[in-house]
Amino acid sequence: MSRLTLEERVAQLERQNRRLKLGGLAAIVMLVALNVGLFMAAFAASIPRGVVSASRLVVHDGAAPQRAILQVKGVGGPLEGPELALLDSNGHVQATLKAFGPVSELVLSDRERSMNAMLLVEPSGPRVVLNSQHVQQQVALGIWRDGPALLLSDGDDRARISLRITPQGPELVLVDAKGNEVFRAPK
Repeated sequence: MSRLTLEERVAQLERQNRRLKLGGLAAIVMLVALNVGLFMAAFAASIPRGVVSASRLVVHDGAAPQRAILQVKGVGGPLEGPELALLDSNGHVQATLKAFGPVSELVLSDRERSMNAMLLVEPSGPRVVLNSQHVQQQVALGIWRDGPALLLSDGDDRARISLRITPQGPELVLVDAKGNEVFRAPK
């Protein structure tokens, strides 16, 4: 074999090798694309019929125009988040579930919204709050930054009786209607 023939042969083998590499790469790309397409088709087929996508969803029945409302409130603000409101047959909100910012709350109310029970979870701790406008008082049981507490408040939202457990120990404080401390233990 002459040197020129050997060089021609090497060039021919290199061209064939390049074609095989490109062909193999094209086959791999086609297989990946086919698998992705099959996966997406299977995923799309698994989404149940009747799924609704909306910014506000209102559920109603024959008795009332609105029985449940699911929406995002406060869009763009610090209190942005989803809210679910459940209404009675007269359209009065009787329960709400909210998640906004770092706070979540569940509120159960009577028809006039004069009494409610609230479960609140916020960064400073969880709380249960009971309100009644009939007697203008509030009871709160929760965990604040300095420890657990039970607060009994008057109509002016002033804690009249406070029982806390602080890092220093238990504390009981009684306050009169004017906000003056009348008893504290320990002193």
